[in-house]
Amino acid sequence: MNKMYAALMMALALLVGMGMVVVGPAVYHSIAGENPEQIAGPGPDCEKGMGFGMGIGRHEGRMARMLNLTKEQTEKMTTLKKAFFNETKPLRDELFQKRAEARKLYSDPKADEASIMAKQKEVSSLQQKFHDRMIQLKLEERRILTPEQLKKLGEIPMKKHMGRHCGEHRNHKQ
Repeated sequence: MNKMYAALMMALALLVGMGMVVVGPAVYHSIAGENPEQIAGPGPDCEKGMGFGMGIGRHEGRMARMLNLTKEQTEKMTTLKKAFFNETKPLRDELFQKRAEARKLYSDPKADEASIMAKQKEVSSLQQKFHDRMIQLKLEERRILTPEQLKKLGEIPMKKHMGRHCGEHRNHKQ
């Protein structure tokens, strides 16, 4: 009886997981539509949607005030971030898909280690591409700041959670 129950629960978990893989991207696209900031939008610790990179990102309004950004600088930063979001959409979609494929392989008792490693390498390669593009964004944003603002940015103390992206760990308490 216990083996049958365990097998049933495993089958149910796999079915739900596969449903999330298939339905997840469709739900994301149907919600985001023409306005992807709705998805990437604010968590409890974010004042605005996508924000800027290099630490300016998560707390766009607060950091803009701390650095005394002009309206023109803020508009340029927002334009860069929106372009980044749109340009990286295919990469993020592919990364989402490859992660789902990797999860499926990890949970498949018949999957061999070589195929799991190969899939994980695909995921890592996509993550590196995304990371490289994010660094390009930060460098572009850096060019918008004045030397005084860059110096001030370096003096702003980092909080423990500053490495996380807006919206991640929404229940995180400081």
